[in-house]
Amino acid sequence: MCEEESSDSQTPRRSDAGLTPAGALPMIVRERAKRRLMEHAPYSRSELLSALQGKDLGGVPATFYELNPHRKDSWYCQNPAYSTLVEFAAQSADTFALAGVGMGMFLSDDSLLDKETRKERQDGRTFTTTIVHTPRGDLVRRSRRDDDVLTEWLFEHFLKTEEDVEAFLSLPYEPPRLDFSDYRKCEQSTGEKGLLVADLPDPICVVMDLVGFMQVALWCRTNPELVIRLVEVISERLTWAVAEIARQVERSGFRIFGPEYAAPPLLSAEWFEKLVVPHDKKMVEIVRNSGRSNIAILHCHGHLDAVLEKILRIGPHALEPLEPPPLGNLTMKELRRRVGDNLVLMGYMQARELEFDTEEETERKARQAIEDGYRNGGLVLLPTAFPISTPVSPRCERNLMRFVMTAKEGAF
Repeated sequence: MCEEESSDSQTPRRSDAGLTPAGALPMIVRERAKRRLMEHAPYSRSELLSALQGKDLGGVPATFYELNPHRKDSWYCQNPAYSTLVEFAAQSADTFALAGVGMGMFLSDDSLLDKETRKERQDGRTFTTTIVHTPRGDLVRRSRRDDDVLTEWLFEHFLKTEEDVEAFLSLPYEPPRLDFSDYRKCEQSTGEKGLLVADLPDPICVVMDLVGFMQVALWCRTNPELVIRLVEVISERLTWAVAEIARQVERSGFRIFGPEYAAPPLLSAEWFEKLVVPHDKKMVEIVRNSGRSNIAILHCHGHLDAVLEKILRIGPHALEPLEPPPLGNLTMKELRRRVGDNLVLMGYMQARELEFDTEEETERKARQAIEDGYRNGGLVLLPTAFPISTPVSPRCERNLMRFVMTAKEGAF
């Protein structure tokens, strides 16, 4: 793990003597773990910053990740189906408070756009149509949001043809007026009880949102220059926005999501090299060089075997969500062997298995992940995905709490 420090961290730096076997913990670490077991207290913002810099807290942070129990206006906290998990998270789970920063519809100044939005309600669903008028014709996007599901389903993308791309590129561009209202509100509600995390797409993610995966995959075969051009345009805009965000926030995580779109099995390692590595590396370098104790976290589902060394070249502090086989293709032991102490590993609790496993199976898998991945720190347990609908099955609810408690009980 990296050797940077948060400015206010009181956590000792890791020893340079190399990795310590999981069972050979110093007495002081064992005592800290015992106290944590007694308290079951979540780690603080400063402690989680230290953990993501690779420092040893004497235990393994464990989080629901997408559920912030301190954000009382959030969908999870407002939904009675999640009340048990919200209460448990506040008392025992570690909080990573994901928050958005508004960067404009096209990573540009929205006031320059001539656009209209139409909404229609039907059978517990909201259908939204957005039309952007350009000098070269209209761009149309359609989406659906269900009342009891925390996501938006996009069924028509802005850019459907090569002509749409030219229309998009004909729009005037000025840097966006960044909107920090959600981030600041989250910071105010969470305080020092968890780590603030700015949730940001990478360039290929934005392009996929504009175009759609199937069309991008087709253009990768028939018009690869068009895909590369789009990614480069978005990368330039996003780089400006990330630099401005890093200038205005501190002691924060920067969760960069989207690389999975260009990773196997969706695209190839060669496309990952072209569409992800140079552009995400710029974003990570901005975060690392901000000098404000900020942390770069890369989010990448899928098969990591062919791209893991490329991710190390991108240089994030941490990588998540680490899907175990069979959905992923690397075990925790193999991940730790290949990244050494250059990366904090986050995740490995497979969401699908949390739905169907017994509590005993969940505990066994959590213990195994800790045994294979914990080396003087460097590990955070979290689910590869969190429930986004209701109801939540009692089995899933129990398993979510069980893996957190396994970590809190010092299962190493």
